[in-house]
Amino acid sequence: MEILPLNRKILLKPIEEKKESTSAGGIFLPEKEEYGPKKAEVIAIGDKVELKLKKGDKVFYQDIGIDKIDEKILIDENKIIAQIK
Repeated sequence: MEILPLNRKILLKPIEEKKESTSAGGIFLPEKEEYGPKKAEVIAIGDKVELKLKKGDKVFYQDIGIDKIDEKILIDENKIIAQIK
C-alpha cells in the first residue's frame, strides 16, 4: 500500500532510540516513557507543504495529535518543530 499525503500533511517514519540501562547491581531498568519532541525521517510530503523538506530529511516533531498508519505517522506540517542537519 502506497500512502500519498495530501495538502499540508507529511508522512514520517519514526526513528526509535532505545535507552536501555542497568543499575549498579546489574538489574535491568525498563525504558521510561519520554515526552517531548521525537525524531523521524520524511517519507513523503503533501503538495501544499510550505516547509523546505525533502524525502530522507530527518526532523523533530511533536507527537500530540498525530495519525498512526502501520509503522508510519501522518502529521500536519505545523507539527514539525526542527530539521536535523
